[in-house]
Amino acid sequence: MSDAKTKETAAVSEEIMVLKQDIARLTAAVADLVKLEAAQARSKVEDVVVDLYNEGRDVLGQAGARAKGLSEELNHTIERNPTTSVLTALGIGLIVGLLSRSRN
Repeated sequence: MSDAKTKETAAVSEEIMVLKQDIARLTAAVADLVKLEAAQARSKVEDVVVDLYNEGRDVLGQAGARAKGLSEELNHTIERNPTTSVLTALGIGLIVGLLSRSRN
């Protein structure tokens, strides 16, 4: 009977060793999969960041061009109507001054 228990113990030990090896291989496979998924997610995030940066840069460029166009248009208006422009600026300044003065 002792011989049978020794064989059974050896068989169980061998199965445990095989299970340990299987667990090690599964752990390595899961780690590789996680690394791959993380790399793919990082790549996607980087792509989104680059796209948002480019889009923001384009919008900023368009806003700058629009502001430049409005500034040039304002300059032309002032050159064509200097008296009206001065009176308009004076009126705006007067209104701002009256609104900002203290009410003591």
